Amino acid sequence: MEGSERQREWPQDVWDVAAVTVEHVDTIVVVTARGDFDLVTVPRLRAALAQALAGEPSPAVLVVDLTEVTFFGAAAMAALLEAGEIGGESTELRLAASEQSQRFLRIGGLDQIFTLYRSLEGALST
Repeated sequence: MEGSERQREWPQDVWDVAAVTVEHVDTIVVVTARGDFDLVTVPRLRAALAQALAGEPSPAVLVVDLTEVTFFGAAAMAALLEAGEIGGESTELRLAASEQSQRFLRIGGLDQIFTLYRSLEGALST
């Protein structure tokens, strides 16, 4: 191995595996997450949740759309818990989650804290 260099293949940008958007649907703020959320990518989710809750007054309803999430680790679950604390009683936090995402949330016990919906439409219409 002396004299030879071994190249590792890394993604060009770790952010490519996770995307988050914030939008307003009538009076509801929607944070849409797509991809994998772990310790490396969760800062993007945290920033979007903070942005969504930054308004005065806080939104009455914040929907986090996880229907296109493929992995949701403990750091991402902690970000949801933090958002729930920041929003307090003035903001209802609803989670729209696919069956796979709901499995992650149930393992973490978040289904005991937040209301889960099977679709974004369901979370918006309640």
